[in-house]
Amino acid sequence: MKALYRATLTHHRLVDPQGTFRHRTYIWLSSVDGGLRLANPRGFNPLTVYWHLRPGGSVENVVAEVHNTYGQKHSYQLAGERGAVAKELYVSPFLDMDGTYDIRVPVPDERLSIMVTLTQQGRTSLVATLRGERVRVTRWSRARAMW
Repeated sequence: MKALYRATLTHHRLVDPQGTFRHRTYIWLSSVDGGLRLANPRGFNPLTVYWHLRPGGSVENVVAEVHNTYGQKHSYQLAGERGAVAKELYVSPFLDMDGTYDIRVPVPDERLSIMVTLTQQGRTSLVATLRGERVRVTRWSRARAMW
């Protein structure tokens, strides 16, 4: 394990029915073969991010793996830390299947800041963010992350 982040996941739905959802969580950043993986250590994991790194440490590409509550998942391939991709997975009864995601996934350092914006029919319908700060890994913080 490389780092632990205390984070807040926020969804702002900007189309009817409008609404905002916030959830506090812990997110693990771990080393994997050839890169890094960011994932929720427990329960439902809506987004897992894989950064594939070049030998010098720069980002070669990114895979953003989205999971829905129906047990389905879809991987979106990005050429770097930001990209636009067509929506391919049903994730909400309030949002149609059409649209384009603008995904911003910079490699976390002391801060974690991920943003996914969904544009449908020429307007922003959803903005989802995952923001947090790195916390020191102790027995206590590890236990809290697993609750």
